[in-house]
Amino acid sequence: LCKRTREHAFKRLVRRLRSRASLKKRVMCNQDDLHKPFVYFALQLQPEESTSALGGFFSNQMNAIEAIREILPDGWWICIKENPYQRYMYRDSPFYMRARQWPDVKFIDDSANSQDLIKKSRIVASITGTVGYEALLMDKSCVHFGDAWYGGLPNAFRFKNTLDLEEISCLEGDAQELNEAMKAKMRLAGDGLVYPWAYGYYDQKVNWPELMRTTAKSLARISNSASSSEHCNE
Repeated sequence: LCKRTREHAFKRLVRRLRSRASLKKRVMCNQDDLHKPFVYFALQLQPEESTSALGGFFSNQMNAIEAIREILPDGWWICIKENPYQRYMYRDSPFYMRARQWPDVKFIDDSANSQDLIKKSRIVASITGTVGYEALLMDKSCVHFGDAWYGGLPNAFRFKNTLDLEEISCLEGDAQELNEAMKAKMRLAGDGLVYPWAYGYYDQKVNWPELMRTTAKSLARISNSASSSEHCNE
């Protein structure tokens, strides 16, 4: 390896070792903590559009944790679960150092079951993660910090420093109301498959002329919906 490559590789090695050391120094919760009221914060994978682009100021997820901690009711704590696919490049030692300064912020074991944590929590918080929608399906309120796709659904709250977490944690979910809201949201969405791997779920032979007409209608509907929203905001 040339000198420049060696220097770059050495810096990555140092960063990886520091990250491993920081993981070992995390303040971990215990079973007794899970009996106390807590906010479940599931960290998202980075780098990813869902945080780096849609998270805005909260693309650094520790900013979100700090923000919700400032409005945390007395006696509550924040339970953080690391994303199982996260690597060291976006979780450097300063990230974990910030968490260690707060006694009411603790990590849970990476192998902990997310569904169980949703059930035991009072509120679920995320930047834009699917865990927020999973909470809604389980009749829990969620707080999102970024432009989450489920924003606007019943009991999904965009973060504000005036939120009363105690109050919104007592709201009861309504499956029928949530279902109707989802239908209304999906009526504004485009028709088709989001990912190529989802093609297996579509068993019809592709009719290309019809596909182009459907695409044009979807784009027109989305455009009209966006225009209507802008006029309403004005």
